[in-house]
Amino acid sequence: MALAFAGFVPSIEALFAGLTPQWGKTMRRLSQNATTSPLLMGLLWGFLPCGLVLSAWLNAASAASIWQAGLSMTLFGLSTLPSLLLTRWAIGKLQWQSGSRPLVSLAMMAFGFQFAMRGFAALGWLNHLHLGQITLW
Repeated sequence: MALAFAGFVPSIEALFAGLTPQWGKTMRRLSQNATTSPLLMGLLWGFLPCGLVLSAWLNAASAASIWQAGLSMTLFGLSTLPSLLLTRWAIGKLQWQSGSRPLVSLAMMAFGFQFAMRGFAALGWLNHLHLGQITLW
């Protein structure tokens, strides 16, 4: 994703090019319908392809009970809310600089690398790396 964002490779979003506009039209139509409940809308938005949401689903699916699975997804939703609100605020306040795209791409690569290393460490394929009290992976 980071390489695509920087313009080095084609974006994987091209795979969803036909699906995304249709999904948006359907969601707009449903949201304008007075009988559509907010709960139903939230459940439908959950079907958008998102790696973090899919990971949360897998975590919830492995829970011991339906209540733990529900709690897991609720906590996931609540924990992502501050970052989503902060991102929305930052986009409105910060001026987008054309030269910042490579920097954003590098940040995405760094996060991707860290998440991959955490996964490898969790599987036992490599040792966890600690920087004092902070676990990097």
